[in-house]
Amino acid sequence: MRTHTFVPTLMVLGALSLTVTSSSASPAYSASSDTATVSARTGSSTTSSQVHGVDPSKIKGLEIVSDSSEDRSCPFATSYPAVPGAEAMTAAMKKDAEQRLATFRATACEEGQDNGAGAELNISHQFLVASGDVLGVRLTTQDLSAAGSGLSARTYWYDGKAGAYRTALGLVAADSRAAFVAALKARLKGREGVDAASLDDVFSDPASRTAVLDDMAFTADGGLRVAFDRGDVAVPAAGALTVTVPKKTITRWLSAFGKRARHQTVRPSGSLGLGAHHTPAPAVTTHRRLVRAEARAGHEIGNHSWNHPDLTRLTRLTRRQIISQLSRTNAAIKAATGKTPTLFRPPYGAINQTVRNATTLSPVLWNVDTEDWKYRNADKAARTVINKAGRNDVVLLHDIHPTSVKAVPEILRTLTARGYHFVTVSHLRATL
Repeated sequence: MRTHTFVPTLMVLGALSLTVTSSSASPAYSASSDTATVSARTGSSTTSSQVHGVDPSKIKGLEIVSDSSEDRSCPFATSYPAVPGAEAMTAAMKKDAEQRLATFRATACEEGQDNGAGAELNISHQFLVASGDVLGVRLTTQDLSAAGSGLSARTYWYDGKAGAYRTALGLVAADSRAAFVAALKARLKGREGVDAASLDDVFSDPASRTAVLDDMAFTADGGLRVAFDRGDVAVPAAGALTVTVPKKTITRWLSAFGKRARHQTVRPSGSLGLGAHHTPAPAVTTHRRLVRAEARAGHEIGNHSWNHPDLTRLTRLTRRQIISQLSRTNAAIKAATGKTPTLFRPPYGAINQTVRNATTLSPVLWNVDTEDWKYRNADKAARTVINKAGRNDVVLLHDIHPTSVKAVPEILRTLTARGYHFVTVSHLRATL
């Protein structure tokens, strides 16, 4: 039987998708000082140097819940963390992410709808603190089907001592919220685009107040940064705003949980204990360990961007951001494997000359699309590969879907029996 060459992208391209959810791009904020500040919030992917970083690989039992599409008529990528012991918080993030995705699909991805305007949904995450009995996460949403920048963010908090999920407003004591809100209003009034009367309306209604005060986190010096999405407290043209309340002012208003959350942010203990009944070992659930294991097994690891945006949508994504998306991922892969990748698979297969000029990485696309992200059926995914695979083909599969992983053994058995040989992309290219 004649031997064919077939690329193991069920391993190679699956590995590429691992870096999508290793962390998140988060908005950049102004540095805090000992006086309260109000500033514009940008859509930059650089995390403020005033915020402590959290190494997700140190969170035992961490799993990243991811979903994505490779269909450019409905491009989306979502991720949020699931941490043992914080199930109520995970449920809140899951509900919000699924609702946003359902809305996006209904409004921007209906069959036959023209998506030429550049609709895209990206939900990524950033750990704010994971220490002691406190867990804090920010989910950042970029919805390019929305007006303006489409950027919004929300923070989620878990109180391990009480075994309870907390909203951002839970950082402030109930009997201090009136004073806290009054201080925020005083700092916002006078800003361009902020109408005093409208501001009173926003904060006087309990539901509205909770909705706009949904993104709060501590700075490295102990202040509290409150972020407002575009249109929350000012006219949309004014953009997103932040208020940083300094440590000496916010201290008296914090709840007991807020004080513990600040302490663990400013002086993290280095370990997280949320009282989980069972905490599995992190051997295969953290991306760094898994990528390292794949590299040691001889698989080729490539770059798939930091959080899966369409790199060609230059009306929203600058060349500098393209470089950041790829360079940050390169650094993470090198940290895990000791080697900088030479290949990258552009999200959605979207690539143009601008993207090519922004990197020295060699792009990898595919010949066979299983659409496994759409059907989530192991038998269908396996049959698609087996029926369509040809000499020197590259097949697209996603290891974030259990059904795709389940399809792999049948694919390997059947194609191996037919004389196919699985190699890395670089090996294939060298033999063509």
